[in-house]
Amino acid sequence: MDATIKNMPHDDYEIRVHAPNTSIWNTIKNDILEIERHHFGNKAFSEQVFQHYFSNPNSVIVLITDRKTQEVVGFLFTVPAFEAYEDNFHPDRKIKNQQRLDRTAYIEDIAIHKDHMGKGLSSPLMKTLEYELWDQGYRFLELDALTFNNYAANIARNYAGRIVEQSGPHKSYYGPQVYFSIRLHAPANPI
Repeated sequence: MDATIKNMPHDDYEIRVHAPNTSIWNTIKNDILEIERHHFGNKAFSEQVFQHYFSNPNSVIVLITDRKTQEVVGFLFTVPAFEAYEDNFHPDRKIKNQQRLDRTAYIEDIAIHKDHMGKGLSSPLMKTLEYELWDQGYRFLELDALTFNNYAANIARNYAGRIVEQSGPHKSYYGPQVYFSIRLHAPANPI
């Protein structure tokens, strides 16, 4: 963890996997909250929710920073699926996926700053996540992707050969989403 990944699509960015801890959160929280609020408005995760995930030892956090400004311009984080499906969040999935649940990570949040969208940053962000998840013993990745801006369609296209399960769109707090369960494969190298 906390390793720098090279070979970004632009020399302007750096991508890193971080071990969850509160000192990281305290230095990047303003950047993360700004990106989150832009994407989700009044439905954005609160600072307390982020603090929880950034201090959860089971979280996997991937950040993209601008090399010049050192500002975070993109992020994603996951937790084990068994944690994501606690309480009333899709309890049917927990039952249905019980055999692979302990080897499955769930993407809780992913976003790129509006000024950095369209620069090809999502792909290396996801590849870095996959590399880290595989290294930690995960073999599946699950997410709910918004249909807005073709996000779900892009996931379906980019992971077509590895989608184990796909359903939806279903209603959600954020709008229509499609559920994906994706089989991870052993990556040769992080991007």
